[in-house]
Amino acid sequence: MNYHGVLARGYALALDAGGALLGSADAAKAAGAFTLRFGDGDVGVTALEAGPNPAKATRKPTRKSRESEPTLF
Repeated sequence: MNYHGVLARGYALALDAGGALLGSADAAKAAGAFTLRFGDGDVGVTALEAGPNPAKATRKPTRKSRESEPTLF
């Protein structure tokens, strides 16, 4: 199988200095500096410590009190 077609659709591979795949955010943070391989070339990057993944973060819905809601009558 050839992964180049997948990269051409906008995906990227994260590779450590030895060319091994970094399969998680933790692995990328541990590597510190690594390469992102896109369909049109490679980019060197440095991992920064960031907060929680927004896609995984759960938000509690906020509920307004009834007094602040407009009335219909």
